[in-house]
Amino acid sequence: MLETEVLEERVESEESKAIVLGKKLQQLRESRGYSIEDVAGQLYLDCSMITALESGDYDKIPSPAYVKGYIRNFIKIFNAMPEFKSFNLYDSDSESIKNIKTSNLSETFNVPVKKIAYTKLLALFIVLGVIFGIYQLEVQFNILSKIKNVSPSTMTVAEESSVNNEVTSNQDVGNIVTEKNSANLISSNVSSAIEPTKHVTYNHLDSIKLQFSHDSWTQIKDADGKKLISRLVKMGEELNFSGKLPFTVTLGDSRAVKIQVNDNDFKQSNYNKKQISHFVIN
Repeated sequence: MLETEVLEERVESEESKAIVLGKKLQQLRESRGYSIEDVAGQLYLDCSMITALESGDYDKIPSPAYVKGYIRNFIKIFNAMPEFKSFNLYDSDSESIKNIKTSNLSETFNVPVKKIAYTKLLALFIVLGVIFGIYQLEVQFNILSKIKNVSPSTMTVAEESSVNNEVTSNQDVGNIVTEKNSANLISSNVSSAIEPTKHVTYNHLDSIKLQFSHDSWTQIKDADGKKLISRLVKMGEELNFSGKLPFTVTLGDSRAVKIQVNDNDFKQSNYNKKQISHFVIN
């Protein structure tokens, strides 16, 4: 109880000292014929801060830690420092100036720091999200490019060799197309056919229909070498063509395509031993 009373008396004493100091500053200013605006202009401060200094209400000053410096600069305008010697304005422990609410000062500095930290963290997450998104797009683009570029003219030597070995081991020699004919049908850069070419004859060929259960690269040429289609066909699409026989068909994934000729199912099981297949319909 005694300590509380002592503390209250001390606070009242310090507040009264601040009020006395403020009154003295006001008297000094008025005696020299200066207005509040004049002093504020020379100190580069707002008029409200000069009013707070003269009233001893330091809590209204946005930067309470600099109160002592503001007061000294106030007095130096009038070269009247000796008149304020009793206030110990150069004493770092001067209680009349030190009695400031530190909680307000803490809030002044901590709030911006927290906001800056949160902003930086948010920016980091955004940057990481953008990088991940770009990476995903790049992966998908590479996959699509690989699927789209699977054609006889772009096969590597290793792939050609693998296909040739499989053709030799699984197909009769009599059913294999010669290297010269295969090269003319597919590309001058490929030395052998992707799949053994078989000739299937249909009388009165009127139409060919393709239905896709999965994505597949598809190319169809007529007898004149005209490309009826040459693109990646999406799952669920249905294509119908008619033209001049024979048709040369290349499929990136033959297992994903159902073919009908004149509304009759075309049995392509002989060409499904490998995803990529090539055949001619006469």
